[in-house]
Amino acid sequence: MSWVEDKNQRIVGVTDFRQEHLRFSMTFFIGPDGQLRSRFTNLGRGVSFQDRGTGSNFSAEFRGHSLITTQGQTLGARRIEIHFNNGYNACNARVIEGKQAGASVLVTRNVEGQTLEVRSTTVSETRCSVQNGDALGQ
Repeated sequence: MSWVEDKNQRIVGVTDFRQEHLRFSMTFFIGPDGQLRSRFTNLGRGVSFQDRGTGSNFSAEFRGHSLITTQGQTLGARRIEIHFNNGYNACNARVIEGKQAGASVLVTRNVEGQTLEVRSTTVSETRCSVQNGDALGQ
């Protein structure tokens, strides 16, 4: 799946907020051992994080015909919902970025490790597809 995020953000310590247009993809694969594996890629910067699994700030679970993932961030989270048809050969997806109630910014890190304050995020161009085989090439 892939999507675009238009963010109004700044690096902590920088005075001005600026608009960023970012493209992301997330690939999921269920291995022969039944474990969910994933790869998150910032397409504009070519940086990937693979095999995140579940951990303290990332969780994934199946609910019926849907895969729901949550990535926690300071003062907020990203939720990805992938809904499959009955044959699991087609899907649609939704990406939700949210701030903690009462928070004026969401605090996260970019791929360079810098701490960011995100004032707003608009998600668009969400796409989803299903393919057979090892999507992560493992």
